[in-house]
Amino acid sequence: MLEILLDHSYLVCPCDTGMGTAVVKQGKLLCGSWVYKRGSFMRKITVLIMGISVMAMTFQKGTSVAAGNEKTYVLQEGKSAHSRLKRQSDIYRPHLMQAFKTAAAIKGLSGLRIVDFGCGTSEIYADVMSFIGRSGNYIGTDRSADQISFAREKYPTAEYIVGDESNPQVLQSISKADIVYMRLVVMHQKQPAAFVKKIYEAMKPGAILIMQEVEDTPEQKEVMLKQYPNIDGVDKLYDYKKTLGPRVSVDYGIARYLKNIFAKLEPINLTENAEEVMLSMATDKPLLEEAMHEIESKCVPQGILSQEEVDAWLETIAKLPTGEDNFWSWGKYHTIIGQKPELS
Repeated sequence: MLEILLDHSYLVCPCDTGMGTAVVKQGKLLCGSWVYKRGSFMRKITVLIMGISVMAMTFQKGTSVAAGNEKTYVLQEGKSAHSRLKRQSDIYRPHLMQAFKTAAAIKGLSGLRIVDFGCGTSEIYADVMSFIGRSGNYIGTDRSADQISFAREKYPTAEYIVGDESNPQVLQSISKADIVYMRLVVMHQKQPAAFVKKIYEAMKPGAILIMQEVEDTPEQKEVMLKQYPNIDGVDKLYDYKKTLGPRVSVDYGIARYLKNIFAKLEPINLTENAEEVMLSMATDKPLLEEAMHEIESKCVPQGILSQEEVDAWLETIAKLPTGEDNFWSWGKYHTIIGQKPELS
């Protein structure tokens, strides 16, 4: 049911129920769990009709709205995504290694049980095993069966589970883990604070949570504009996530306040490290093109993006030079680490 918020006194937000009721206020989608608390029958019917009308206009503008707890993933999965995911993992590898070194300073990693939540095609497997050794256990979880199927082909001795935080088997695995690792996962959650809380509460005392997210900053955008002053569309290309994010309920800015979300759960040994990631254009341009074509294949057919929008971004990418002095910003990479206190 679609309802328009006319008066806050008529609504209640039971977010943990996952009821999936979409609400529109002044043309904007609000919490997917808002439902009526009281109100006349005719008023509800009127509001329902208005809500459907507004949502219809939203879809006509090329905006896709996912209701409830559904997640819209805008890139390819499994074997077709392996090339991009491998390149992306290579870019972020130094930050992964540093994160696990930080965790090792909290507790020794040899023989530990690691859950890679949202593992994708399990690109970090070899690096994780280098820390935990043969006596350790790696468990990869992903809601995409395609991702898990391809990961199993590469690493048949690893343990994998298809599912997310709504899967009891995944939560049980988290409850036994010594470390839960998540890379670029929280940005996809419609209720990030509730999601982090659910993962944290499922963890056993003494377990460590590592979260890594990337943030695009205005300062880095200015650097890109100065680097390529004569190329039209650089500003729009750098901001493509701002265009795409709201349409698929992905919060590309989550890194800015993720530590504060985590801090409310009162972990110990809480740390955050944020580093700018700059790549040579020779390395980054093929990756930008690959990612954009994946976005095109998923988002244009669904009406999330128009072909004109994607074509404009691809045209700008094509103009970017690949000289030794040319580079592109991948934003500021945040690593947040915290430990659940031991029981006293």
